[in-house]
Parts: sequence; C-alpha cells; structure tokens
Amino acid sequence: MTRGGPKALDPHNVVSAIASEFGAAVRNLPAAKAYLRGAWNNRTVGELRGSFNEHDWSEVLTGVYYDLLSHLYPRIRSQLEAQDGNAASRGMREYYAMRALSRAATTTAGVMLRGLDYCPPVDLHYDEYARAVLRADAVAYPFDELGIRRTLARLFRARGLKPRSEDPGFARIVQMKLRGIDIAVSTATPADAYRFLDLQRPLFGIPYEANFAVTSVYATTKRAKSGYRPPREQIIEFAWNEDVALSGPRFGELAGTLASLPCGGTLVFDSNGNFLHLALAAATPRRRREFLDYLAHGVHAGRIRFAAGESAPIRAAVDDGRVRLMRIAALRHA
Repeated sequence: MTRGGPKALDPHNVVSAIASEFGAAVRNLPAAKAYLRGAWNNRTVGELRGSFNEHDWSEVLTGVYYDLLSHLYPRIRSQLEAQDGNAASRGMREYYAMRALSRAATTTAGVMLRGLDYCPPVDLHYDEYARAVLRADAVAYPFDELGIRRTLARLFRARGLKPRSEDPGFARIVQMKLRGIDIAVSTATPADAYRFLDLQRPLFGIPYEANFAVTSVYATTKRAKSGYRPPREQIIEFAWNEDVALSGPRFGELAGTLASLPCGGTLVFDSNGNFLHLALAAATPRRRREFLDYLAHGVHAGRIRFAAGESAPIRAAVDDGRVRLMRIAALRHA
C-alpha cells in the first residue's frame, strides 16, 4: 500500500507476500526470493490440470481472495473518507487506510467462509465451492451494494472456475414436493433428518441402494460486525460410500482391491422451510475417474505406502479385499 498514494493495494506489498519469512527460513534464501507462494498471483485451474499438488491448487482460491480484497479496499476507504471532511491530512489518510484494509479483510473473509455451509461434506470441486460462495452471499445479502457477487463471478471466470447457476425450476419442484411438510420439525435431529431424506431420495439424488448417514444437522446464527443478522438457515449434511474397483498395474499393490469413493450432499433451507440450496457430490463418471487417477498418482509418486515404518502422506491397509486409506498429518514443506 503506497503511503498517501492511490487508494489501492500494491500487488507486491506485505499483505500479498504472506509466505516470505517462512520461505526464507525453510529454504535458506534471501527473503526477496523465498516466497513459497503469494496471495497476488494469476493461477488458473487450466494450468493445473493433471497436477496433484494441493499447495499449487490452493493458490487459485488465495488469488481470488486477494483480488476481492483489492476490489473492496478502495471502495470502503472512499466511503470512510466521505464521512469526514478532515480525510485530506496525512494522519487521517493513514487512519482511514488501516480501517479500510481491516474492514475489507473482514468482509472478504466472511464472504469466502460463509459459503462453507453450502458445500457438500465430502471432497469438493472448486466449481462447487464458487457456486456455494455466490449462493450463500446472495441469501445473506440480497442487495449487492459493493458489487461483491458481480466481482466474484468475474474473478472466478478469470481463474477458470465455472460455477453452475442456481436452477429456479428445481427449487420450485422441491417446494411443490415438500408442500405441507414442516422442515424444522422433520429435520430437527439426525434421526428425523434421516427419515426425511429416506422418503425424498429421488428428489435429492440419493441412490436407493446407498446406505447413507446424516453427518450433521444444525441451524446457523450469523451476525455481521455492523449488527446485521443474515437469515437463519437449516443445514442437513448426509454422506455415503460407493465401491470403486482398482484394476491394472498402475495401482501397484492396491490392484485387485476395492476403494470407497465418498459421496454426499448438503441441503439448505431457511427458517420458514423454503428451499435455498442443494450441493450434491454423487458417484458420477467424472468423480470416479478423478478418484482413480488420484489413487494411481499416489501409488506412483510414493505418497501411498503399506509399510508402517515408511514415510508417506497416506498409509494404506487392505482388509478382506477392501483398501483403507489413512492420511498422516505432517509438515512437508522442507
């Protein structure tokens, strides 16, 4: 941020270079050359196709976060300065700059985190996350006064993300099918929610043969720093596993076993029982293919190992022809 200069965030300032000191310490390099990754970047999902490095993928959303922060900062700063005729002095410029940055960071974090309630409880595609962020913000703030959703939609497109639009036709079908049902009562507990979902399997895309479980039922209570309280939401999360056969030499010692592909979804209703959102991660051909590719890569790269004494991020065990994978928590930057 330039002192007293333009009301914008410089792309190479201390805010964007969040990993410099850590990178310098770990890699023993000068701080100017030691960035592991920066918040200011132009990463797109297109250039990461075929990559299984989670840290490289994280740069896409980190970049979106910083771009939204850069969008909000000058607008919030202008609003703050417009409220005070003394904003021209150097001291006041710095004061409003810090207040604007703090408020922009809080707003950006709220937008990006609020969407988590609208995501499925299993592995998540960035496209689905982008859709969840846009939908959750629209529910919480119907009037997009700061142009957040319009900007986010543009930023997501620039990064190669293609969130599906909400389907008003499906929402009408859900409302019609559930007419007369008290959602708050029908989903008050996990047992209630299970009975509710079991009766509505075709509507919400749950296979008849799936032995699903309700993983979470909760009501949101959110409040902005301004005191504004977004509408309360009823969240129902459910999950099941589907078997995927691992066949072929690319799976090494895992060949001939079955692996469990996590599937599931999240339903969101408002406090009046109106349907708001469905995020479903089913066993589509695409998810099966990506799951198999991930496991094959893990075997080939040595990230999945059987022996307990060997160092690897994922440990595998086979019981009665079924593989069980356990992620080992460790800091592996070095």
